[in-house]
Amino acid sequence: MKRTIDRCLPPSQRRRCKESNIRITGLKVHTVFSLNDKIPTYFTIKGANSSDLSEAKEIEIEPNCTYVFDRGYISSEWWNKITESNALFVSRNFRHFDYIKIKTIFKTQKKEKDLKSGDIIEDSIITAGKKSKFKANYKNKLRMVIVKRDNERHETNLNLFTNDFSRTAEEIAKLYKDRWQIELLFKWIKQNLKIKKFLGKSENAVKIQICVAMIAYVLLKIAEIVKSIAKKITIKSLITIARCGLFTKLRIKDNSKYKHQKDINQLQFKFMNDS
Repeated sequence: MKRTIDRCLPPSQRRRCKESNIRITGLKVHTVFSLNDKIPTYFTIKGANSSDLSEAKEIEIEPNCTYVFDRGYISSEWWNKITESNALFVSRNFRHFDYIKIKTIFKTQKKEKDLKSGDIIEDSIITAGKKSKFKANYKNKLRMVIVKRDNERHETNLNLFTNDFSRTAEEIAKLYKDRWQIELLFKWIKQNLKIKKFLGKSENAVKIQICVAMIAYVLLKIAEIVKSIAKKITIKSLITIARCGLFTKLRIKDNSKYKHQKDINQLQFKFMNDS
């Protein structure tokens, strides 16, 4: 199983939410996204000034899972916790990291100008240097995979660090590339589920709207997987229904005096007619 961890900053609309008596603008949605199932498996909503790493340390590590995250989640203590939990991680480079190269698994013989974006430059086994503070909490070996990046968009190449010694360098690079799917999740929710602006001004109202959007996304993914259950309805129609009805204010009144009439055009689930 593969998991990616990231956070999203929903639009704050200049509204202030009160959290722990501290006035803040905006919220962070810390999310764990399953790359296998294409759905979020965990999320928590905190203030915009909350630490990404502190929230990540609260996540229960699943054995035999691979966690992919960016350099905002770099911590020798947390990496050690993942390793001791029989799980794997893939993260990107961080500055001023003192390391000792133990073994070179692969090193390209091509000139850098002849390499394409995504090509593997080097694959090595390393350990933190003696002067590195990283060594105090993480004494295990690491694997460093250097990936070529587009020079027009990036000044440096991509250095990936992992405790996975079984996958190929290309698979490690693809795992980190797939991390972008969690960004697409946030983008899809904002575009399709009316999360660009909030109905309420309070912290609780904003959190409820985010939770409802997350639940709707998971339900739509489930409907996509088992869409054969529903009759004559497409995923596009389900998205339209969710977008129009999720955050609509309804007037509640007593309709008990009206006799219910079955609408023959009403959509029904297939299992309702099987009996």
